[in-house]
Amino acid sequence: MNSHLNIFKTFSKEERTYQLENDLTRAFAICLQEDALFFHEVLKVIFNDDKELELLLSNVETENRVYINIQESSSKIKTYDKIIAVSLSEIEMNIENFKSQANLTQNDPICDIVIILNEIVIIVEAKRDNVDCTAQLFNQAYNILRNNNNTENFNNIVTPVDLNWKKLMQIASKVYSFQKTVGQVNRLTLDFINLVKGHNPNWLPETPIAALLSNQTTGIRRRVESALNYLDIKSDFKKLTYSDRLGLLFTKPWAQEILFHIAENGNLEITVYAGNTKGQGWHIFSKEVRIAKDLKIDGIDYTVNQRYHIKLTSFQKFFAGLWVGDDAFKKPGLYSTENYHYYTGRNVKSKGDWNALEKLFDDYFAPDYNWREELNWQEKVLKTNKTQFDLSFGYELFVVIPFNELKKSDTSATNLEGLTTLIASIYRSFENDLIN
Repeated sequence: MNSHLNIFKTFSKEERTYQLENDLTRAFAICLQEDALFFHEVLKVIFNDDKELELLLSNVETENRVYINIQESSSKIKTYDKIIAVSLSEIEMNIENFKSQANLTQNDPICDIVIILNEIVIIVEAKRDNVDCTAQLFNQAYNILRNNNNTENFNNIVTPVDLNWKKLMQIASKVYSFQKTVGQVNRLTLDFINLVKGHNPNWLPETPIAALLSNQTTGIRRRVESALNYLDIKSDFKKLTYSDRLGLLFTKPWAQEILFHIAENGNLEITVYAGNTKGQGWHIFSKEVRIAKDLKIDGIDYTVNQRYHIKLTSFQKFFAGLWVGDDAFKKPGLYSTENYHYYTGRNVKSKGDWNALEKLFDDYFAPDYNWREELNWQEKVLKTNKTQFDLSFGYELFVVIPFNELKKSDTSATNLEGLTTLIASIYRSFENDLIN
């Protein structure tokens, strides 16, 4: 749908400092008023006590009093048995900080949203960013009681509740998903979600992999990246900072990174390029090493897929390469200690040396494997002004976690533990058992 047709998006190019904050507040209030399911789900979180909410709504003999308004003066709130003070910000409110507020101002503060259910008053202070609204919210509640000469009962009457934007959008997304399933989508709630998404997509919940389809690769990748971010913050893992690849820094001298890729069928492919430079190759060719045939990851054995990766670089920048399996060779032996020392690094310096490299490849590659075409040898080497380049003999080693197994590790939108445990197990297996 055209974004200009979003009910809550003002048709104006003018940026006003607080317009977005007001738009978000107004949109939220309207959705509470016009979408009963959304309203009920929000109340369940605010009350955090199904019994209290059930008791509040259990009297079917009389009509419950429901009132929702925005930008209301605290002095207008006259009757209440309980006040729930709700913080709606990008950051979570610290409940203990709310209770310990001491700087009070006697005024008539404006409440962003006021919800009245019978004798329970809910005041909401909304922020468009990570501003801490604890003090402002406390002062609103204090002045409501002050206007009614009831401040001595503050702790008994006022209950602070955190409803940050991520938590709220998780509720909204869950409601929208259910409405879409039954074919009764509320247009207002959908537009509210899209309004928020346009402001800060990070507020929207990430669907756990268990709830995704195998072809929803963007959602799967986003979830894996969140797990990597969590490991980067909470542990000794270091996430790669490159925008074009997803992975972690690796600790072994024969490889510098471990990469994660989501295949079109939803499988998670984990790859290490071992011996990707002459220096890394030394740790493989200077001694006899064993490349594992399989790895145990989180209690399950997975096959290690192996291919040869011959890489050409110029001034440390990759410009051509070959990825081949055993079937591309007519005889073994290209990856030998002797060939490593003679051909890799910057030993291939002139076009005369390139002839020797051509002969080497012709000797080992099968006649039906056109390595020149695969490498684009003419265009990328012979017809260029290059006088030298670096060559490396490396391995592409990768393991595939099937989508159905990946789903088992990530079943909760709010808990990444299963996925981070899997990734940590992958890392340790690659680190300890891949090459010995």
